[in-house]
Amino acid sequence: MSVKILHWVGMLLIHLLIVLLRYPLSIVAVAFFTTPDGKRLTEPFLWLDTLDADLTGDAGWRAHLNGADPMAFWSRIRWLWRNGGNATNYQTLGAPYQGGWASAKKPRPYPSLTMPAFYRRPDGYWLLRTYIVLPRGWYLEVFWGWNLFYGVYDRCKFVFTTRVRRDIW
Repeated sequence: MSVKILHWVGMLLIHLLIVLLRYPLSIVAVAFFTTPDGKRLTEPFLWLDTLDADLTGDAGWRAHLNGADPMAFWSRIRWLWRNGGNATNYQTLGAPYQGGWASAKKPRPYPSLTMPAFYRRPDGYWLLRTYIVLPRGWYLEVFWGWNLFYGVYDRCKFVFTTRVRRDIW
């Protein structure tokens, strides 16, 4: 187990570097390194792209824009500020997805305040996902490790999310 934790700490350092770099580099990437239709990044910024949505964002992001054009320059940059590096978190930092394990172990409903907090696969990959109740209807969401219950292109995303939320859905 300790080897995978050390592995995760190494991946965390790379992840944090990506988070820092995505803010200034998203502007450059969207301005000069997109496909002709403006919806995908090109080399040398493929590492900053997202696997599960193009630069216009997913449905939740487009709803968040409140009618603003998702193809607008700053909308695409803000999408990368929110999700930039997603491709790297899956492909490079991610773990192999094991659908059978995920189906057998996934709590219902997921996520929920009552689900177990720690999961560990036989190959050592792990997930800590819990909600800590705070005063006045607030929660602290802790989502660290690899998202073992969801795969994209047979990879589980490396995750390091800690945030205070009013509702968890």
